[in-house]
Amino acid sequence: MAMFFSFASFLASSIISCSLAMSRLPVGSSKTMSLGSWAIARAMAQEPKLMVFDEPTGNLDVQASRSICEILKALNSTEKSAILLVTHDPVVAAAAKTVHFIKDGRLASSFDPSGDPAAVSAHYLETYR
Repeated sequence: MAMFFSFASFLASSIISCSLAMSRLPVGSSKTMSLGSWAIARAMAQEPKLMVFDEPTGNLDVQASRSICEILKALNSTEKSAILLVTHDPVVAAAAKTVHFIKDGRLASSFDPSGDPAAVSAHYLETYR
Protein backbone atom coordinates (compact mmCIF):
# COMPACT_ATOMS: atom_id res chain seq x y z
CA MET A 1 0.00 0.00 0.00
CA ALA A 2 2.79 2.46 0.81
CA MET A 3 4.17 2.12 -2.71
CA PHE A 4 0.77 2.95 -4.20
CA PHE A 5 0.47 6.11 -2.11
CA SER A 6 4.03 7.15 -2.96
CA PHE A 7 3.31 6.73 -6.66
CA ALA A 8 -0.05 8.52 -6.32
CA SER A 9 1.54 11.50 -4.57
CA PHE A 10 4.34 11.56 -7.16
CA LEU A 11 1.76 11.50 -9.97
CA ALA A 12 -0.31 14.26 -8.34
CA SER A 13 2.73 16.48 -7.84
CA SER A 14 3.82 15.86 -11.45
CA ILE A 15 0.39 16.89 -12.74
CA ILE A 16 0.43 20.05 -10.60
CA SER A 17 3.99 20.86 -11.74
CA CYS A 18 3.02 20.38 -15.40
CA SER A 19 -0.06 22.55 -14.96
CA LEU A 20 2.02 25.33 -13.44
CA ALA A 21 4.60 25.01 -16.19
CA MET A 22 1.89 25.05 -18.87
CA SER A 23 0.66 28.36 -17.50
CA ARG A 24 4.04 29.82 -18.52
CA LEU A 25 3.81 28.58 -22.13
CA PRO A 26 2.97 31.07 -24.90
CA VAL A 27 -0.70 32.04 -25.11
CA GLY A 28 -2.80 29.50 -27.02
CA SER A 29 -0.20 26.74 -27.05
CA SER A 30 -1.88 24.73 -24.27
CA LYS A 31 -4.93 24.23 -26.50
CA THR A 32 -2.93 22.09 -28.92
CA MET A 33 -0.63 20.25 -26.53
CA SER A 34 1.15 17.35 -28.23
CA LEU A 35 3.08 14.74 -26.28
CA GLY A 36 6.21 16.74 -27.08
CA SER A 37 4.66 19.83 -25.56
CA TRP A 38 3.77 17.87 -22.43
CA ALA A 39 7.38 16.71 -22.19
CA ILE A 40 8.53 20.33 -22.45
CA ALA A 41 6.03 21.37 -19.76
CA ARG A 42 7.28 18.56 -17.53
CA ALA A 43 10.88 19.70 -18.04
CA MET A 44 9.92 23.33 -17.36
CA ALA A 45 8.42 22.37 -14.02
CA GLN A 46 11.97 21.88 -12.74
CA GLU A 47 13.01 25.40 -13.91
CA PRO A 48 16.23 24.13 -15.52
CA LYS A 49 19.10 26.31 -16.68
CA LEU A 50 19.69 23.89 -19.58
CA MET A 51 17.15 21.83 -21.52
CA VAL A 52 18.41 19.08 -23.87
CA PHE A 53 16.25 17.73 -26.70
CA ASP A 54 17.08 14.90 -29.10
CA GLU A 55 14.96 15.17 -32.26
CA PRO A 56 11.93 16.70 -30.46
CA THR A 57 10.05 17.11 -33.74
CA GLY A 58 11.12 13.83 -35.34
CA ASN A 59 7.68 12.18 -35.39
CA LEU A 60 5.52 15.28 -35.66
CA ASP A 61 3.67 16.88 -38.54
CA VAL A 62 4.70 20.29 -39.86
CA GLN A 63 2.21 22.26 -37.72
CA ALA A 64 3.20 20.48 -34.49
CA SER A 65 6.90 20.93 -35.32
CA ARG A 66 6.39 24.67 -35.76
CA SER A 67 4.53 24.82 -32.44
CA ILE A 68 7.36 23.05 -30.63
CA CYS A 69 9.92 25.43 -32.20
CA GLU A 70 7.88 28.46 -31.12
CA ILE A 71 7.53 27.09 -27.57
CA LEU A 72 11.27 26.46 -27.33
CA LYS A 73 12.11 29.94 -28.66
CA ALA A 74 9.74 31.49 -26.12
CA LEU A 75 11.27 29.44 -23.30
CA ASN A 76 14.73 30.57 -24.29
CA SER A 77 13.76 34.22 -24.23
CA THR A 78 11.31 34.35 -21.30
CA GLU A 79 12.58 31.64 -18.96
CA LYS A 80 16.26 32.20 -19.79
CA SER A 81 16.77 28.45 -20.21
CA ALA A 82 19.58 27.45 -22.53
CA ILE A 83 18.39 24.92 -25.11
CA LEU A 84 20.56 22.27 -26.72
CA LEU A 85 18.63 20.61 -29.51
CA VAL A 86 19.81 17.86 -31.85
CA THR A 87 18.02 17.62 -35.20
CA HIS A 88 18.48 16.58 -38.79
CA ASP A 89 15.70 18.90 -39.95
CA PRO A 90 17.01 22.16 -41.48
CA VAL A 91 13.67 23.89 -40.80
CA VAL A 92 13.95 23.12 -37.08
CA ALA A 93 17.65 24.06 -37.03
CA ALA A 94 16.85 27.38 -38.72
CA ALA A 95 14.69 28.33 -35.71
CA ALA A 96 17.80 28.36 -33.50
CA LYS A 97 19.94 31.40 -32.70
CA THR A 98 23.09 29.43 -33.50
CA VAL A 99 23.62 26.16 -35.36
CA HIS A 100 26.67 24.04 -34.57
CA PHE A 101 27.88 21.21 -36.80
CA ILE A 102 29.87 18.34 -35.32
CA LYS A 103 32.14 16.32 -37.59
CA ASP A 104 34.27 13.38 -36.48
CA GLY A 105 33.47 14.13 -32.83
CA ARG A 106 34.63 17.76 -32.99
CA LEU A 107 32.92 21.10 -33.45
CA ALA A 108 33.38 21.75 -37.16
CA SER A 109 31.37 24.91 -37.69
CA SER A 110 28.94 27.38 -36.10
CA PHE A 111 26.76 30.05 -37.67
CA ASP A 112 23.60 32.15 -37.27
CA PRO A 113 20.95 30.64 -39.56
CA SER A 114 18.74 33.78 -39.45
CA GLY A 115 15.65 31.60 -39.80
CA ASP A 116 16.68 30.31 -43.24
CA PRO A 117 16.47 26.51 -43.73
CA ALA A 118 18.20 26.82 -47.13
CA ALA A 119 21.19 28.44 -45.40
CA VAL A 120 21.30 25.55 -42.91
CA SER A 121 21.27 23.02 -45.76
CA ALA A 122 23.96 24.90 -47.71
CA HIS A 123 26.16 25.20 -44.62
CA TYR A 124 25.64 21.49 -43.92
CA LEU A 125 26.77 20.53 -47.43
CA GLU A 126 29.78 22.84 -47.17
CA THR A 127 30.79 21.42 -43.77
CA TYR A 128 30.43 17.73 -44.62
CA ARG A 129 31.89 17.44 -48.12
